[in-house]
Amino acid sequence: MTVDARQPVMHIRTMDQLIEENVADRTRPMVLLGVFAGLALVLACLGVYGVLAYAVAQRTREIGVRMALGAKPSDVTRMVLRSGLRLSGLGLVGLCA
Repeated sequence: MTVDARQPVMHIRTMDQLIEENVADRTRPMVLLGVFAGLALVLACLGVYGVLAYAVAQRTREIGVRMALGAKPSDVTRMVLRSGLRLSGLGLVGLCA
């Protein structure tokens, strides 16, 4: 296989320029994907927070009675976190199924 010396050479670029052009084509979509993934994560966290806040608001009297009967704040916190984790676990099971 030989190279024809009479053919014109076009688009002369360095290897760094070639790599930069090829990587730049992939960078923008990946940044956009990262932004949307971050937005989805924020929205999911807000949703879980909203559901948990609503559940706690519905149990305000129960929490007050528990505190009046001698429950420690850590016990009440553990109870709320356990219910939140249970809701999250059910959501994950439903998502994976």
